[in-house]
Amino acid sequence: MKVRIAENKIRFRLRKHDVADLHEIGIITQVLEFGSGMEDRLAFTLQSSENAEANIQYSMGNTTVLLPVSVAEELNGTDRIGFDFSIDTGKGKLIDVLIEKDFSCLDGSDGDNADTYANPTQQAC
Repeated sequence: MKVRIAENKIRFRLRKHDVADLHEIGIITQVLEFGSGMEDRLAFTLQSSENAEANIQYSMGNTTVLLPVSVAEELNGTDRIGFDFSIDTGKGKLIDVLIEKDFSCLDGSDGDNADTYANPTQQAC
């Protein structure tokens, strides 16, 4: 999973195994470790939820986006590219969340493109 943050927007790009894990297990996490302790890390989690609407939680370096189960099912079982949500934090702020399949880069290395989806703009050889 790749995570990109800009202003009050967060974008998750999911590789094939991320989409499968979110559907089958119900949770995926990406962690940036600054040290060996739990307080020395920054984590981003996508988690399936029985709730009808997306929600976001933050606690002690962990950002968790709770998604309706239908999102994981549709990402896994269809050609749908992604979903976007505008989530009210309840603290006077909105966070825009984009969750999308990660396409291969046309000029990326094989390592960068491992386990990605075929780029729809890519010309057939």
